[in-house]
Amino acid sequence: MDPLNLPLPATFRILLHTDDQDQWPPEATLLVAAYHGNVRLLKGKMQHAVFSGNLPVVRYLLDHGADIHQQGNLEGHDGFTAFHTAAEKGRCAIAKFLLSRGAHVDGKSCHATPVHLAVLGGHDSTLKILLDHDADVLALSLICWLTIRAVFSISS
Repeated sequence: MDPLNLPLPATFRILLHTDDQDQWPPEATLLVAAYHGNVRLLKGKMQHAVFSGNLPVVRYLLDHGADIHQQGNLEGHDGFTAFHTAAEKGRCAIAKFLLSRGAHVDGKSCHATPVHLAVLGGHDSTLKILLDHDADVLALSLICWLTIRAVFSISS
């Protein structure tokens, strides 16, 4: 086969020296998924797009069937959704967009809520967006509850 006419997936396999798409850069995986017309191949790639602040890719993924509530494991943040990542990184435009598409303002993770992440990251503008959308500032994650319970059971 002519090397200039290789299918896109084969080209990436050669250039990246691996068949394991989990080791490919998110952009390569996105292009291959688009090549196949199957965005569902992109497990966790929306979080990469949010992490890097790439709103057009986030919009594309959601427009083509990506699950806005899918929890992933990006840089050790197991169980975070793309919305958690937007709050943690202070991605205001992406946070607004995800909310407009149905993201849960209080998030669903056993680790932290988007409010906690915005506060910890010092992202005032993102926090304002969350509060404007009636985020529950008193919501506690499962980890918080377990920690509180452990502290009180030790002290009694």
